[in-house]
Amino acid sequence: MKTLFVLALVFFLSGCVNEYAKKRIKEVEYKGVIVDIYNDKHNHYVFTFSIEDNGEKNNGMAELWPKSWEYASIGDSIIKPANELYIIIKKKNGSEKVFYYR
Repeated sequence: MKTLFVLALVFFLSGCVNEYAKKRIKEVEYKGVIVDIYNDKHNHYVFTFSIEDNGEKNNGMAELWPKSWEYASIGDSIIKPANELYIIIKKKNGSEKVFYYR
């Protein structure tokens, strides 16, 4: 019975953490150019975008948007609208693709 309680508590807490993460990600907004795509060795080797947005460089975890790093290239535009759970990657040739938060 104790094990069942602990498992239920773990699942409940992980759900709360996921909802908190979703809320924080929704708040983020950027529109910039991808200047690098790399595995961040300081963050468990997750795929990461380095984004230049109005002269500022920021990093964004590409892992949040499955397979986005495979589609993206350096020089592509990347847009994350506020209050949304997706990004848009626009290629230099005009094509674009939407990637949803997992």
